[in-house]
Amino acid sequence: MNEEKNLYLKEDIHTELKEAQGGVPRNVWETISAFANTSGGSIYFGVKEGKEKNEILGVENPEDMIRDLLTTERAGKLSYPIFREEDFSLLVLQGRKILVLHIPEANRTIKPVYLDGQLEKSFLRVGEGDQHLNGGELKYFLFDNGEESYDLRLNPMGFGFSSVNKETLAAYRKEMDSYNPKNIYKSLSDEDFLRSMGCLHKDNRGEEVLTLAALMMFTNAPLIEQVFPKYALDYREAETPSSKWNDRIFSQDDTWSGNLFDFYLLLMEKMKNALPKPYVIEEDKDVGRTLMEEVLRESLCNTFTNYSPFLAGGILFLRQQDGYTVRYAGRLKVGLEQALRGGISDPRNRSIMSLFRHLGISDAGGTGITNIFSKCHRCSLPDPVLSEDDSQNQTTLVISYHSNLPELNEDEKEVYLAIQKRGENGAGLLDVLPEVAFGRTKLSSLLNSMESKGLLITNGAKRKGKLYFLKK
Repeated sequence: MNEEKNLYLKEDIHTELKEAQGGVPRNVWETISAFANTSGGSIYFGVKEGKEKNEILGVENPEDMIRDLLTTERAGKLSYPIFREEDFSLLVLQGRKILVLHIPEANRTIKPVYLDGQLEKSFLRVGEGDQHLNGGELKYFLFDNGEESYDLRLNPMGFGFSSVNKETLAAYRKEMDSYNPKNIYKSLSDEDFLRSMGCLHKDNRGEEVLTLAALMMFTNAPLIEQVFPKYALDYREAETPSSKWNDRIFSQDDTWSGNLFDFYLLLMEKMKNALPKPYVIEEDKDVGRTLMEEVLRESLCNTFTNYSPFLAGGILFLRQQDGYTVRYAGRLKVGLEQALRGGISDPRNRSIMSLFRHLGISDAGGTGITNIFSKCHRCSLPDPVLSEDDSQNQTTLVISYHSNLPELNEDEKEVYLAIQKRGENGAGLLDVLPEVAFGRTKLSSLLNSMESKGLLITNGAKRKGKLYFLKK
């Protein structure tokens, strides 16, 4: 980083400036905890933030500061050692020494990183400041740092089978029977069904109670909120993310159950006529509509299986004219980069994932996000946008309906279909001719026209051996 840029550094979620004229500032440990619990960051010792340009104060004895920080860390100041000697660097700006300490994000298995052996001294980086973790955030980290999925645990309020919304459970079993008419659970009573699905277990008093997964999937919002006060589901229709909604349904409006499964059914119904119908021919069938339904199902499954009800923010599904946005509380346990690569499955709500897998929606193979991208590609749609908000502990998925394909008339669609069937090998005029309902002269004219419009590209041959390819 050049000197000029350092002069204008501002404190933010990844940057902290400390004057440090008297040595290591006492409050630096709060920042270290906050960076470790959020997404990492760098602390600059010897820099005073200015309104426009920073003042470079420098530090007198950076080697002593490094030794002091490492000694204090090793003495148990932090619940887990976060930085090492190689995480320090030294800059010389305006003839003065600036000490920089880079704090990496802690692995989820050791979060939260706290101070002085006291969990209540856990911090989170929010904007340019450090804040104590609230109760919900603390539970979020504590449940995430174990291997056991928290939704497999029994609900602490002791809600049992009598708390189940019978209509929701009937709807779930109907969906399950539709997907797999020969499933082995068809003849079971509702209670035995929930036992067999791992949703109903005996507690330490010998009474049968619902798991947290069953609570969120099959009961009603008022009961769910007794266990998760920040639980919230929200559906909105709006022209743009910033415009006022013209239709809204949320879990606290008392017109429906407010549970996860009914929210899933509600969204599928709401989106039934809103999904685009891209022109995608595979095995002589137009599968565009089916692919978009699968993208929606997998988007929702990804949301429900990674959502944390401990955190504020809940689940928001925003339907727009040109696509939809799904935002939920909680970051991806496998991390953003790994989720985009695929291949590793580590859902926050493993039991909820299992319930959706019985409906044919989740494969538990870590391919949910990559499948969404792949199916959007097949529909010639832009790449979805998957992102995380580190300070708010939220994940967002944006699906856009803007097609990468130009508008085609009916004749052009026939030509497009014929060339698409040939795949990457391309198609000559005689390959296309049997697939269309018009003659050679019109086809030749159409091919030339589509090439001149930039809809097709060729292998460069003049006439003999000329092949046409779809423009990517």
